[in-house]
Amino acid sequence: FRGFAIERLTALTGKRWLAATIALAAFVAAHVPFWGAGAIATPIVGGGFFTLVYLWRRDLIACMVAHLAVDSVGLLIAPALGITSSA
Repeated sequence: FRGFAIERLTALTGKRWLAATIALAAFVAAHVPFWGAGAIATPIVGGGFFTLVYLWRRDLIACMVAHLAVDSVGLLIAPALGITSSA
């Protein structure tokens, strides 16, 4: 989603930073129904990080590897340390 949105919006606006901001806003808005407005910081920070990785590397594989690394903390390391969800 991120790479496609940023590239298409850049073609429309001519401004990569604006395209990235719009794509990030859409990503965050898509997560609000699932996580609620109170948990908005997580998709802002996470989405912002992956947006910056994409802008820096222009490589979706780099974003996917970074996403896998971040998710690994929650899926593998946290349970091994006894950290569980508060939900």
